Amino acid sequence: EKVKNEIILKTFREISPTFSRVFAVYADWSKEAMDAFADYYDETYRKAGTLVYAVPGRMPYITDEDDITVYCEKVAEKLDYLINVRNCTKIRYYCLTNELSVGNTYAWFKNNMELFKKYNEGLFKAFRRHNLDVGIVASDAANEEHFYLNDWVAENMDEITSVYCNHLYSVDTALPPG
Repeated sequence: EKVKNEIILKTFREISPTFSRVFAVYADWSKEAMDAFADYYDETYRKAGTLVYAVPGRMPYITDEDDITVYCEKVAEKLDYLINVRNCTKIRYYCLTNELSVGNTYAWFKNNMELFKKYNEGLFKAFRRHNLDVGIVASDAANEEHFYLNDWVAENMDEITSVYCNHLYSVDTALPPG
């Protein structure tokens, strides 16, 4: 507890980032999990005034029986609870899935962008039904090989996308000579 309060949380609040990407708001989160996140949010993001971009890690596997509207409504309900009941008002952005991944398949959506669009349209509508001021982040692709997907998002999802996002992992950390 001392390490958490005197090192981790103190350091976070001193750094006071203006924006943070957080794995959070899973469609199947229990009330207990949401409350635990909200308590953590209070100690970190609220005290530092940090805007939050929530992404639920990887989406669960998608099957033919899945109902996009039901899935999106579950996400919106979780956000509604966190924002309007637990006062996590700095959650301002949401991304469907990390690095376009589904289940254990990295970048699964890169070959299923029309379905990616349908899910994001569903989220956009569900957020509006719940009066949530939460914007859609897309595509959240990783590494340069997938950066072209933001062009696809801009051409096909611009009216519902608030923030365009890619991220790059630098694996060559060696310093140049001299």
